[in-house]
Amino acid sequence: METPKADELVIRPRRGFVPLNVAELWGFREVFFFLTWRDLKVRYKQTLLGIAWAALQPIIMVLIFSFVFSRIGMKSEHMPYPVFLLLGLIPWNYFASVLGQSTVSLVAGSGLITKIYFPRMLFP
Repeated sequence: METPKADELVIRPRRGFVPLNVAELWGFREVFFFLTWRDLKVRYKQTLLGIAWAALQPIIMVLIFSFVFSRIGMKSEHMPYPVFLLLGLIPWNYFASVLGQSTVSLVAGSGLITKIYFPRMLFP
């Protein structure tokens, strides 16, 4: 292994189980904000509805599911069925989109990951 020069900083991974360093994540919160803002701008820049599409998508799904499943007979005594659907669809859609976009963000940002230092937990 080469010895680093005096003006070089060498970052090596820790060994074994490494707990989440919340203080380091907090220190890089601005990087997280700007990466998130960049992704949102790129995603909704060329859409007709813009960011309103993020709110319309679950509402349209609730309307379709309510129409289809109300014919089958899914009734609830405690809350209206569309509210029940919305409370289930929002967390599920969030989880599914985060899981899908996290792998895309790692591949798309590979140049950024290798060039600068920030906590890798911010990227996905």
